[in-house]
Amino acid sequence: GPASAGAVRGGFDSSTLARNDDGSTALVPMGMTVDFFGLNFSSLYVNNNGNVTFDSRLSTYTPFGLETAGRQIIAPFFGDVDTRSAGNPVRYGSGNADGYYAFGATWQEVDCYSSNPSRLVRNSFQVVLIDRTDTGPGNFDIEFNYDQIQWESGQASGGNFQCLGGNSARVGYSNGTGLPGTGYELP
Repeated sequence: GPASAGAVRGGFDSSTLARNDDGSTALVPMGMTVDFFGLNFSSLYVNNNGNVTFDSRLSTYTPFGLETAGRQIIAPFFGDVDTRSAGNPVRYGSGNADGYYAFGATWQEVDCYSSNPSRLVRNSFQVVLIDRTDTGPGNFDIEFNYDQIQWESGQASGGNFQCLGGNSARVGYSNGTGLPGTGYELP
């Protein structure tokens, strides 16, 4: 169903990425053009593993450093998400954020790898890209929303059965150039 948890915005759920492990959508039009540190994009890929990318699909499940990775990525929770048998599939689409057109992707109560219905920990998070061309051509805001984070890494990334420990998820963005001021990763 649609996202309805506390900190996660409702909507942004007109399309569904089929249940999978390490999969991605085809190139999805956002309905707006964003200027991402000098690079303009009007479409993106929604990746199951907690991120969206502009340059190509991303099936990598063990998170890597975002600022120096050479990828055009926005990651609210880059970790080993597995939606095959537990939790919900990823939903995405356009909508409205405080009166502005926006595109969002929502990982609502998603499981970690290897997906298991007997494991009860789930994560709910979202990325919303908000059109702010009212302040200049291509301008947009990035909004990361979190309702609950109960696991940090999949079992293939060193996590235990509860998906704790190992190579923890990464949060941030990068335009892929590695130049100063074109990316940020939360410590």
